[in-house]
Amino acid sequence: MPGYGERLKRIRIAHEMSLDEFSRILGVTRSTEAIWECEYEEIHPSREAFKRIKELAEDKDLDMNQLIKDPSVYIDDYERFIDDNCAKKVRYIRSAYGMHKQAFGQMVGCEGSSAVSLWESGKTKPMRKQFNAIRDAAETKGIDIKVLNENPDFYKDGYIRFTEKDCGQKIKHIRVSMGLLQREFAEKVGCAGNTISEWEYGNNLPTKPFYLAIRRIASEAGIDLDLLNDDPDEYRDRYEEFIQDGYEDRIRHIRHACGLSLRKFGQLVGVTCTAVCQWEDKEKYRRPCREAFERIIRIAEERGIDIYDS
Repeated sequence: MPGYGERLKRIRIAHEMSLDEFSRILGVTRSTEAIWECEYEEIHPSREAFKRIKELAEDKDLDMNQLIKDPSVYIDDYERFIDDNCAKKVRYIRSAYGMHKQAFGQMVGCEGSSAVSLWESGKTKPMRKQFNAIRDAAETKGIDIKVLNENPDFYKDGYIRFTEKDCGQKIKHIRVSMGLLQREFAEKVGCAGNTISEWEYGNNLPTKPFYLAIRRIASEAGIDLDLLNDDPDEYRDRYEEFIQDGYEDRIRHIRHACGLSLRKFGQLVGVTCTAVCQWEDKEKYRRPCREAFERIIRIAEERGIDIYDS
């Protein structure tokens, strides 16, 4: 009956065989097996081939009546794994190990990091033999593949939430909030200074051990990572936003709104009149430092001035 190709495929997959392997067991060519599975021109297996197919189904406890009624009942974990949210599932399993893509790829039998990168970007999907290693890796970390297939976000932990979006901005927010240079923050985290730079620019992500160190440091500084993950405004860098194109006009707007001369404004900010003049001059391209910016903001807020209303 129509649908015999899908039934045959379910039996082959239950044996974890390729078309080549399964066709040899049936005593036919690979192309013949492929034609059966796609039901090309309704070319059916012979009765003799059917007997062998039936035996192979029974070897895997597949009910022929159920196969005829609804072969989708026998869709296995691998097909469910690659069918939907495959990229997310791979990433969640990798994050449970806190590994870079290259190390995780080697663990599941891949060469280099490109395969895992392609999986996590959704460009390709793991093959069945690779899935077996991925499944074993998941189970080692207490991740149930069936639960993962039904609801991937069940295994979404703090590390994933921290690294999946704007990770570099969050790290920079934590560091700047603590008033630390990249080198100083790196010493606390236990990594090299250029590693912090790589993270902040989004060129790389911290592994789980580094994330745990960052979480501890943030907690000691009174910074809630859950709040950072949920509310992007919490890690907006107002200084970086302020000194984008047009900061000269913004500074002049604040000074004029305060009714202050260059000299008086400079005294309140703690800089010279010349410095303020250069800040407001587009030709000089001199920006206020972060400390001066904080003083400017305080002056503006004390007078009820919106620094972005210019």
